[in-house]
Amino acid sequence: MDRLYGLLFEVSLQEDLSALGHASIYPHLMEIQRRRNEFVHGNAEAIDDDLVYATVEKLHDVQEAWVALYNKRCTGNAKAPPVWKGSSPF
Repeated sequence: MDRLYGLLFEVSLQEDLSALGHASIYPHLMEIQRRRNEFVHGNAEAIDDDLVYATVEKLHDVQEAWVALYNKRCTGNAKAPPVWKGSSPF
C-alpha cells in the first residue's frame, strides 16, 4: 500500500498522513497490511480478535484519515469536510 502510494503521488503515505494530522493511523494501517499478507499466504490466525478490536476502536479515526487523503489527492482540497460534517441539504 505504501509503495503504490509513493509511486502514484511521489510522497509516502506516512508523510501525507502526518501532514494531515493523522500520523497515529499509519502504524495501524501497516499492521493491517502485514497481517493481511500473512493471512493471504496461509496464516489463517493472522487476523485475530485483537486486530479486529483494535480496528473497530480506530475506525472513526481511520475513516477521517481516508477522507482527508481522498480530499487531498482526488479533489485537491484536503480541508474539505467529510460529508457527515459538511453542509448537506438532507
